[in-house]
Amino acid sequence: MDNWNEQSDHTRDEDEEDDDIFQKAIFVAALVGEYAVNHLCKEPCRTSELTGHSWVQEILQGNPTRCYEMFRMEKHVFNLLCTELVELGLKSSNRMTVEEMVAMFLVAVGHGCFMSSLSCL
Repeated sequence: MDNWNEQSDHTRDEDEEDDDIFQKAIFVAALVGEYAVNHLCKEPCRTSELTGHSWVQEILQGNPTRCYEMFRMEKHVFNLLCTELVELGLKSSNRMTVEEMVAMFLVAVGHGCFMSSLSCL
């Protein structure tokens, strides 16, 4: 009878060890899956083909959340800032509007971008 109890205890220990290994395998599989979703299966986020003035207008006329994410301010505040800067003497150039200038500045400051990486936004 003692032999049967020992075998039963041994079987129970093996079952618990198998369950523990199975739980660890599930955990590792979940981590691998999360890594794959976050780092390997990337979908393009910023897919606008617009640049310059058209890009700024798309943001200003689009979703308010995107405007806040890009410029770190609401649309009406962006427009007030542009108006104030024009009143203080900022002028559009042949190649760039005041809105583009302000947008580039805000994106650079708000996102810590260097000028070379602004082209990817």
